Amino acid sequence: MRPEHLEQDAQVVLDSVQLDGMVVMKIIKHCRERHNGTVTGQLLGLDVDGCLEITNCFPLPQSNKHDDGSSITMYQMDMLRSLRDVNADHNTVGWYQSARHGSFITQSLIETQFDYQKKLGEKCVVLIHDLSSTEKGNFNIRAYRLSKNFMRVFRHRDFTTANMRKLGINCQTIFDELPVKVSNSTLAEVLLDELDTTERPITSDLSRLELADSSRIERAIESLTEGIEDWHHDQGQWLYWLRGAQRDTQRIQQAMQKRKAENKERAAAGMPLLPDEPDDLPRVLPEPSRLDQMLTAHQMLTYSKQMENISGTNITRLYTTKAVQK
Repeated sequence: MRPEHLEQDAQVVLDSVQLDGMVVMKIIKHCRERHNGTVTGQLLGLDVDGCLEITNCFPLPQSNKHDDGSSITMYQMDMLRSLRDVNADHNTVGWYQSARHGSFITQSLIETQFDYQKKLGEKCVVLIHDLSSTEKGNFNIRAYRLSKNFMRVFRHRDFTTANMRKLGINCQTIFDELPVKVSNSTLAEVLLDELDTTERPITSDLSRLELADSSRIERAIESLTEGIEDWHHDQGQWLYWLRGAQRDTQRIQQAMQKRKAENKERAAAGMPLLPDEPDDLPRVLPEPSRLDQMLTAHQMLTYSKQMENISGTNITRLYTTKAVQK
């Protein structure tokens, strides 16, 4: 039997993520140092009454095509062993990855998060830090975990239309997003308060009314256009399979009916019956995976939300500017 405290801990649902200020600074620093590529790192902390408190992290080295992943695994083990030796938090609770312009969902990310949740359970997350948004002055870090139904489908790699419809899997139910809050120690709060002693003059900051850079909208439109093309390509392949499957199914039914009629005639004539299935019976090809198309749809949804946010902010600023001019 499992201990009572483990049973109670398993019943607690993870509903939020709390980041230590030091963790935020480490992630930002790591992502900015390798801004031209994607970086990853390990998250350390503890689950406390449904809140995942992330208190430390460390970067992971870049992998290469000649590495099978064993060197990164050894590096992780050495880092965790060193942290344990100095009595620092060494409980793995997830990982983080950098992203740009909201583009982060790939099969590689999903496979990595699936492995984490398979080993650690549902109380582990992946933090996505959007570097392009932070460079514009808008700190952006989000916490995700794979949904239960998606974990079930991904475990068996059964991304068929019927199975996905049965479990309610679509591009919006791949991840569960958890709210993120940043927390600092009391001493850090006091230090920040003491450092912020300058008196700022009360002036009009009209720079806040400037419209967002048009390149962001252009980039989102270009990415959305590419996503639409990829989605139509995948949809065309699936429709090609569907037409072939319907044609083969019809041929099978016709062959079975023909064989049934032949056996009926042979039975009436006292002749031995033939096998129910003819030897040359066509085979229906299995349905191709819908995972790629679903990931493309999720990215299209992300780009659409980006355009909506940028356009909404610009429209608000335009109306505000018009009111100020009056």
